[in-house]
Amino acid sequence: MNQTARFHIPSLNGLRAVSILVVFIGHAKALELTVGGGIGVTIFFFISGYLITTLLRREYDRHNTISLKDFYYRRFLKIIPPMVVTILVGAILIQVGVIDFTISGQQIAIMLLFATNYARAFDFAAIPEPLFVLWSLSVEEHFYIVFPLIYIALRKWIPNRMVQAAILVAACTVILGWRSHLYFDAGVAWQPLNTRTDTRADALLWGCVLAVAFNPALDKTRGTVTLWKWFAAPAGAALIVAANLGTGFESHIGYTLQSLGIGLVVIPAIRYAHWWIFRPLNWRIVDWLGRISYSFYLVHYLVIWAIDSQFEMNGYLSTLASFVITTFLAWMMFKLVEEPLAKLRSKRSHAGERANGSESEHAQIAHQTTSRSARSVAAPSGTSES
Repeated sequence: MNQTARFHIPSLNGLRAVSILVVFIGHAKALELTVGGGIGVTIFFFISGYLITTLLRREYDRHNTISLKDFYYRRFLKIIPPMVVTILVGAILIQVGVIDFTISGQQIAIMLLFATNYARAFDFAAIPEPLFVLWSLSVEEHFYIVFPLIYIALRKWIPNRMVQAAILVAACTVILGWRSHLYFDAGVAWQPLNTRTDTRADALLWGCVLAVAFNPALDKTRGTVTLWKWFAAPAGAALIVAANLGTGFESHIGYTLQSLGIGLVVIPAIRYAHWWIFRPLNWRIVDWLGRISYSFYLVHYLVIWAIDSQFEMNGYLSTLASFVITTFLAWMMFKLVEEPLAKLRSKRSHAGERANGSESEHAQIAHQTTSRSARSVAAPSGTSES
């Protein structure tokens, strides 16, 4: 095997592609479907928590420390530039009347300061609906300001990974209890509970739990192949579907069940990427859509609103046009903004993206999961933070 192959987690981009398609369909107003886009965002959160914690874990394992300065530098380059471009494009579309909303300097400042979610939750500013997708970035950035500090403390003072995971699970349980209290006792509506950091951070934390204690890319998977393929994966998929019983159900236990179900799917999807069920997640076109999923997420709602505002179309034709235009714009932003900055980010990465001998057990996993289906599965691309 090539020992210089880039560190790669199979199926991860494919799962991103699935999540962005769920979000897109949920937001496609012309289809008038009841698909819950919230599941797509939960997948995004879970994968983000899993991937970034995996990279933090590798960095600490290699260097016995984590460079916070470089971590925040990489986060800035990953998140801020595409977000600024999206806000600028949205403001222009609103100002020229393509989308019938108003936008102010205060609203732009709120979005740039990652306060979009709380602005809506506490009604202190009306963020234009086509740009409200930025609420999820607010949740992520609030989380990642704090989590690396927590993880460093856990590594220094609690070396046992199972105990680390137990502490994170306890934090998830506290958030579930808080969310349930707000819904049942305080009467808080679904929308604020869906977007507030203090009620949604557990989706990221559950991904962190997987990365710390049961990481399919770094740790030996417990249980048999049959258990994971034929019981865990279907049970996880069923749990994800069952958890989407309605916004009221999501507002308490539903989000937790979504995260648990996603975890049951993610483990075999990574570990057994060559299996026919998960092989489509690694097809080149699916992998490509996953790689541009951040830009896709940022621009898709602007495109949907613009198309629906300016054209009278059949619902399916409108959705198809929105998807094609969104994909093109996402690809353009990925090539012109994300990709050049990814090269700068890689210079400040300490997680060992390049496999060197025994340091990357996962490079062997990636090789094993792709070698059996080389003709059907795209060659691995580099793993990037998200």
